Order: sequence, then C-alpha cells, then structure tokens
Amino acid sequence: MEKLKDKYEILIGFITIVISFSAFKDELKAITIDLGFVDFNLSQYFFVIVIGFLFSIYLYTVESVLNKTRLGNWKGFNYVILIAYTIFVLILFSPFIIGLSYLGKNLINSIGNLRGTSNILSVIISIILTLISSFFSGYFSHRVLKARKDKAIEELEEEEIKDLDTARKLYTDGYFSQSILEAFKVLEVHLYRMISKSDLRVRRFHFQDLIEGAMKLEVIEEKDIPFIQDIRGMRNSAAHRDVAFTKEQAEKTIDFISDLIEKSGSKKH
Repeated sequence: MEKLKDKYEILIGFITIVISFSAFKDELKAITIDLGFVDFNLSQYFFVIVIGFLFSIYLYTVESVLNKTRLGNWKGFNYVILIAYTIFVLILFSPFIIGLSYLGKNLINSIGNLRGTSNILSVIISIILTLISSFFSGYFSHRVLKARKDKAIEELEEEEIKDLDTARKLYTDGYFSQSILEAFKVLEVHLYRMISKSDLRVRRFHFQDLIEGAMKLEVIEEKDIPFIQDIRGMRNSAAHRDVAFTKEQAEKTIDFISDLIEKSGSKKH
C-alpha cells in the first residue's frame, strides 16, 4: 500500500489544487465556454476533472489490489487499466482539446459569417476534433501501456539470463543444491516472461498459475509437468530441509530449463 500511496502523491496534490478552486466557484461559474454542441462553465469543468481523476485512480487501485489475488487473473483487467489510463490522459489533455475545439468553432463561424453559411459546420468540426482527441488519448494510453509491458519483459529476460548464469556457476563450483534453487528461479521467471508476452494475466509468485498459463500458451507440454514438479520438490527440499542433491540431478535440471528457454525462443507467442 505504501508503494501505491507514493504513486498517487502527485495526483492527489493536483486534485487538491483543483478542489481549492471551489473558493472561487462564483467567479468560475461566470466563465462559460461554448463549443457549439455543448457549453459549460469552469466550475462544472473542474468538477468533472476531479470526478474523472478519482474514477481513474479507483480503477487503477482496484486492479493493483486484485492483481495479487486469483481474481486478478481475469483478462478484463487489461481493459480496466486501459480505461483508467485513457481517462487520465484525456483529462491531462482536456485544456488542449477544449482550446482546439473552441478555436476551430470560432474560426469556422467567422468563415461561415463571411460567406453567409450556417454555423452547423462549426459544430460538426468541433465534434470531430473532440472525437479525434479522445481517440488519440486512447491510442496514447495503449502505447504507454505497451511500452511499460515491453520494458517489463526486457527486464525479466535480463533477470532470467543473470539467474541462469548464476545457476551454471554454482553447478561448476560444486554447489549442486544451490544451483537447483537458482535454476528454479530461472524457471519461474521464464514462464512468467513468456506469459507476459500474451494477454493472459497470472500472479508471478504463484507457481500453479504459471504452470496453467504456460500450458495454455504451449510454452510447456503435458510431458514436461512431472519433471517440473520434481524440480519444484527439489527446490523446496533444498530451501527448507537443506537436502544435498547430486551433480547429475543439478545437471539434468539446468539442461531441462536451458532447453525450455531455447525452445521458447524459437516460438512466437
């Protein structure tokens, strides 16, 4: 929750500033903006801004909290996050959107008055500009989320390579049980990385979720499950009961995981 709190300090500060404008609500009500197809005063605008921010934060918070539970595996949360970001971006760009629509409306009205035409065209242009801006907000949010996802996958790949090198070094140095512990970490990271490339949602540190997701994506096969469970059992024994495993067991574990990574690299998910 502390991490979640830190993320929203700036947003909460911004909302606080916006709310502080309520002291000037009478002055704000006197300032009306007419976009042709809709008109509103600044008091109404700031009220919508606050509600929009709160709704965006609410959606993001719900996803962040439930992401650690079984419910967080629901694919619909991918769209919840997209909606939250889109609302956030739309609000951030709203002054620009409103300003552009207002200028477009006045420009078309000026041209229309000179030519004696109706101002219907100005309303249409304002609506089109608003729709384009809204579409851009959604597209921008999608790109931001994709960039975050790509970066996370890249970091997982780096972690996977580093842990595999560590497992091999431990094996070479004769620390076979420790190498199995490290190899199991590689397996977890690899499965989570491959699943993260898709639109599936799983909890990273819930191994059964990783297995189920990897099976759906054909990252692993049914025939792999028994040995994967053996690796998990060896990992638990090495971690909690200080059991010593043989060189052959460690070698087989590392080879299996290395082959799995190589096989995954030849597939597109």
